Amino acid sequence: GEDLIIDFRADLASAKRTRSATEIRVVLFKEDEITRVEVVGKRRGTGLKSLETVTSRVQADESQKLPKTKSKAKKDAISKRKREDRDGSVIRPMTDELAPIVSVSTFVDTVLSEMVTNRDGKMRDIVATIQADQDAMMRLPTDVALAIEGGPGTGKTVVGLHRLAFVAYEGRERGTDHSLLMIGPSDQFVDYVKNVLYRLGERQVIQTSFNALCLSVLREDERRRVKLSIQDSEMGALAKSTSAVFRVLRFMLLGRVRCVYVQVKTVGLIWVTPQQLEEFLATKRADFIDGKLSMKSIREDLANWLFRYCGEARNFAESSDRTRRTESAKQEFDTRKAAGDNVELVSVTSKGKITLREETTTLAERLVPDDEALGLLARFHDPKSDVFAPLGSPNAPSDQERFLREVIVRGENATSVSARRGGAIGGVDLPLLHELELAIRGIRNTQYGHVMVDEAQDLTPAMVAVIRRYVTKDRITLLGDFNQRTRIDAWQSWSDLRFRFGLDRLERVVLTQSYRVPKPALELAAKVLSPEDRRLAPIGVRAGKAVEFRRVPAKRLRDEVARVIKRASEGQILIVASEEFAASFAGGDE
Repeated sequence: GEDLIIDFRADLASAKRTRSATEIRVVLFKEDEITRVEVVGKRRGTGLKSLETVTSRVQADESQKLPKTKSKAKKDAISKRKREDRDGSVIRPMTDELAPIVSVSTFVDTVLSEMVTNRDGKMRDIVATIQADQDAMMRLPTDVALAIEGGPGTGKTVVGLHRLAFVAYEGRERGTDHSLLMIGPSDQFVDYVKNVLYRLGERQVIQTSFNALCLSVLREDERRRVKLSIQDSEMGALAKSTSAVFRVLRFMLLGRVRCVYVQVKTVGLIWVTPQQLEEFLATKRADFIDGKLSMKSIREDLANWLFRYCGEARNFAESSDRTRRTESAKQEFDTRKAAGDNVELVSVTSKGKITLREETTTLAERLVPDDEALGLLARFHDPKSDVFAPLGSPNAPSDQERFLREVIVRGENATSVSARRGGAIGGVDLPLLHELELAIRGIRNTQYGHVMVDEAQDLTPAMVAVIRRYVTKDRITLLGDFNQRTRIDAWQSWSDLRFRFGLDRLERVVLTQSYRVPKPALELAAKVLSPEDRRLAPIGVRAGKAVEFRRVPAKRLRDEVARVIKRASEGQILIVASEEFAASFAGGDE
């Protein structure tokens, strides 16, 4: 008959999984708040014959808060309190009494009120109001990729956040990786929802927007110079949203490697030809273009190769072969120079006690430059910049990829190129900047135990390519609704996303009830959907007035909108107008 205090994510918190007697009394806790839930019912098969739930939220007083640390002082205080409670020497007052049993219909009204109430401008958790379908989605296996689908107001985001908290709980219970990453569509969105995981006690989750994720790989000084102030052309934006543009960027980086004549005077006189360097580069090209190598790793491998080649020969045959190559290289260089060819020579001479290892490392750094991503992005957009090698070279891009680059730079003028050199970029440049930085500095070990991505219906191929780097196999939760897709360059189905993320399978679950959007608005929206999409349209459970339409002359639109805003306490106003008029209206000061 006593209350059982458990974590809301434990199996016992789900009434259908309870193996106890016919009466269940549970107190669910979060970090600093206790949610009291009493479930009364008789078991019938795997479910409950009847279910009446009472919820009352009581703020735990200071003496009852769960310890946030495991310091010795905290442990001693807890032990003392337990002894006092056991001995009955201290009588502690109840924080609050349970509310009386209420009918299911009254409970539903209470749940809806709790769900739609937004007291502090932040998203709230749903521990006290979680519904059966939401609870089931939260508890689905954590090692299977999951797509949570649902219309506006169905609770996709909040269910996804609770699932993240459940994944962390399961990870701790099983001793597996429970590092978590939540990716939202904007910084404002992240600020709105970040309170949920904090309230659930999960403070180690990385919560970031996609833009912030792209910028996070840059060095701090470079990140401070970035200014999102450029609007790309429609064609340029579409070209950048493709994952093929990453190959173009990597081709550009390969063209930066200097395959020249090298003269090393450290141990005798040793020459290295451009052909030898190109042969070395050919062994790295495929892996680099596929994103498996970075310029940093190529530089390190080249330093090792030069050290082995220029070092002491292991046998007479090798020494003789190197001597022949040196004489041939020197003769070839002299002949080409005499003929007026534009040939380049890099000479390395030992000075003092500098070792061969140090000199070959320095030489590799001169041949494979350590570029800056922001500066390279500006060169990539400059129509006058010859960032690609000649068409006949081994690392020249294909005709299709060269055309892709031409589309991107088309329309660029001196002003925008100059602005890009100063750090100004567009929103669609962020995936490119992220890829450039990783291609230059190296692939970091940043895969997470689980990743959640909101607004997945608006993920472009380039965005998926970025996010995929952080996903451990199949440990991802995608939230979205393709009826709310806003980008024409985004993937168009869950099947597309499953394939592009490289998932073995993608389980789909659908939230069918909208708790936020009034029923009349949803019924109206369903009428304009195709018969196939209409099947996924949510059912409204919140009462509301019929949607009102008003036809207003353009010259009176501002006054009419101002009047409606002044009259309405909440809600949204949809303005349908020509593109030109909409642009002028959005640019106004009112």
